[in-house]
Amino acid sequence: MDLDPGERLRMLEERRKAAEGVLWQLPGLSLAAQSFLLASGLAHDASDWTRRITGALGLFVVGATAAVLAFQGTRMSVMGRWIELEVGNALDEATLKEALEASNRGRKLNRAQRFLFALPTPFWAWALLLAALAFVDALVLASGLG
Repeated sequence: MDLDPGERLRMLEERRKAAEGVLWQLPGLSLAAQSFLLASGLAHDASDWTRRITGALGLFVVGATAAVLAFQGTRMSVMGRWIELEVGNALDEATLKEALEASNRGRKLNRAQRFLFALPTPFWAWALLLAALAFVDALVLASGLG
């Protein structure tokens, strides 16, 4: 690349932000699918077959979402490590500080926000939500079998 390290870091940061934006589309779509499936599976007049099908589809959606989130989380970790190794070594401390300040301009963080941003990613929150949805889907499936 013909870019100096500071420009390269800014370009990679913009690319990371774009990838992260796309990453959050899948969980949103998954939640919409789950709400539709649970609404039809938990309806008081739903037949046993409807409960079986919606429970099984819900479990499939949870599994597929978890697999893609795990893949994306690994990908984001690898990308972050690559940026750290490739670009971080080429930057002097002043250039790195300037680039990070430019990407976070206007964001003053309190102690709680700094703690949350220090966590690797919010994948643990999605893992808890997906586990809860899998449990409810399993209950819907079991009610159709029983």
